[in-house]
Amino acid sequence: MKLSIAQLLLAGLFVSVSYATSVSGQEILEKKISLRLENKSLKTIISSIEAQSDVSFMYSPRATRADRVTSIDVRDKPLRDVLSALFAPMNLNYRLVGEKIVLSKTSLPTPTSELIEKSPSQAEFLDKTIAGKVSDENGERLPGVSIVVKGTQRGTVTNEQGTYSLSIPENAPNGDPVTLIFSFVGYLSQEVTVGNRSTLDITLSTDSKALEEVVVVGYGTQRKSDLTGSVASVTEKDFTQ
Repeated sequence: MKLSIAQLLLAGLFVSVSYATSVSGQEILEKKISLRLENKSLKTIISSIEAQSDVSFMYSPRATRADRVTSIDVRDKPLRDVLSALFAPMNLNYRLVGEKIVLSKTSLPTPTSELIEKSPSQAEFLDKTIAGKVSDENGERLPGVSIVVKGTQRGTVTNEQGTYSLSIPENAPNGDPVTLIFSFVGYLSQEVTVGNRSTLDITLSTDSKALEEVVVVGYGTQRKSDLTGSVASVTEKDFTQ
């Protein structure tokens, strides 16, 4: 098969353009940036990256949940490392097309003809954070409530304000949706499936059966099942005589 001079020139030109585009993309991703933002929306962080790197982003605010809050603290790091650290925990892919970075969910198929930058250990960071508050039936916050990811040892407890924050996997070990178990002494335990929620507020109901098993002993209380002696009952009449 013979090639004309024109065909050879076109082939050479195509290779040169492809190489130049690849080099340009690598240079963009190697550009070092410094960024320190706490509790800012993803949209705000992306705008700060655009200002420092001279690259623009293309994404759907709704699909990427650009209003969710996160933090980032990097100093003189290559853009590729910053993007991987920022987007991997959010289950987002990014790819460089020309001088634009296109964001999409990791579940979406990605064209192989485009330059794709993805962390090789991304699967290790597919966690998300769930937060909320736990209250009783009267709306009072409950500190010390135990919260455990069902089927795992991962968990936490509510703080003095009755709030919690917990890093959870995208799916349970058996592949089912993640379920949280809320438990507290004197209250009925609850199992709640997280789903796509990032905030989960819970109201625990009083365990009336557990309260009925408590009797007065001197100045304190004790369960009937723990008593070894006899139990005497007194009424208001006994105190007024």
